[in-house]
Amino acid sequence: MGEYVWAAHQVGFADPDLTLHPGQMRDWYGTEDGMDLVVLQRDCAAVDAAVRATREALTVHEDQAGMLSEAWQGSGAQAARQFLHRHGVAAAAVADALTAAAAALQRALEQLWRAVDSKVETTVAIEAEAGAAREQWLAAATTVTTGAGDRAAAAELVDGAVKPFVQNRIGAEWLTAMQATGATVAETYRTATAEIMGRPPAVFEIPGALGPSAPSAPVASSVPAAPSPVAVSAPAPAPAPALAPTAPAAWTAPPSPAAAPPAPLSEAALAPLTPSAAPLSDLGGGGAFPQVGQRFADALGGLLGGGAGDGIVGDAVDPPADLEPPELDDEPEDEEKSEDEESEEQSNEPITEEPATEESATEESATDEPVAEAVSEEPEPEAVVPPEPTPPPPPAEPLPPPPPTEERTPCEIAADEVPQVGPPPVTETGGG
Repeated sequence: MGEYVWAAHQVGFADPDLTLHPGQMRDWYGTEDGMDLVVLQRDCAAVDAAVRATREALTVHEDQAGMLSEAWQGSGAQAARQFLHRHGVAAAAVADALTAAAAALQRALEQLWRAVDSKVETTVAIEAEAGAAREQWLAAATTVTTGAGDRAAAAELVDGAVKPFVQNRIGAEWLTAMQATGATVAETYRTATAEIMGRPPAVFEIPGALGPSAPSAPVASSVPAAPSPVAVSAPAPAPAPALAPTAPAAWTAPPSPAAAPPAPLSEAALAPLTPSAAPLSDLGGGGAFPQVGQRFADALGGLLGGGAGDGIVGDAVDPPADLEPPELDDEPEDEEKSEDEESEEQSNEPITEEPATEESATEESATDEPVAEAVSEEPEPEAVVPPEPTPPPPPAEPLPPPPPTEERTPCEIAADEVPQVGPPPVTETGGG
């Protein structure tokens, strides 16, 4: 039939549904090629089996509910019977939905089979109308479409016999049947889908004791964990402002120890100096007489003159490194005599510096430091470093008072001190 249509098109026939391309008739006939009715039939059988199983389960459920009513009485039994009743209603809804789906699929299968059969029957019947002329029409149509053979005689046969058949039978009846079959198939699928999906879904209740655990517990446990990082990060910047007040506190601390009474500080400061004042015992007072240094300076000023006394005191503060250590005897009277004689012998000699060893310089500096400390003025209270807040040590026991000594003249005192400072300067005789 496709060759009939395309040969008629070569001699003047035109139809937008049949002559757009040589295979257009084949497209109309094969619109349902992807539809497998055998598979659909198996699906219908599976749904029917599901319907039977559902009906059996519903029957068992009804029997068990009846037995429960006989064996259990009371409010709890009433609640259980009501729950089972609702469960049975939902199960019956499922069974009805499956039954309706099975029926819809069965109807769709039958309608599709009829549509396809009708299309095939229509095609076979129209093609059979050619009868005995079918061989001549096919030969003429082939000659017209391919150009092989007597195309003029073939075109005359196609134009006189084939073309009216195409216009009346194929273009009118066959094309209408193909279009109706396609519409029937589409409508069948839409109807079956609407019947299956039109029912509301069944809902089965679940008791609270048998249902799944509520998801609120994990969520509640995770919620308190979220603020923990925020709480840790919030106090982090807090210590920054706390550092500002510490600086002023450190600067304001010194005035508080300055206001302390000077009496305890002076005792603590003078306590370590008492052992170093022991070498000054040969001056007549030692550490027990704080004015010995001043008396000694006055005595030298009277013996040597104003400038010489200052020089001697200065040498006591900064002694030269080449002095020999003096030899101290236990008997002060013999030492005084030897020193007087030595001072008279050296009065007429020029002053010269004698070399001294490192040990003498060390001993000399050790013996002169107490004199310098005695002569120097007492430091101001501001220069004294306040003691640490630790508890003060127990005060040292006072030294026993020195034994009474005979009062000596300034000349004797000067004679005892000159060997410790350095070579004796030229002095005037008779100054004492």
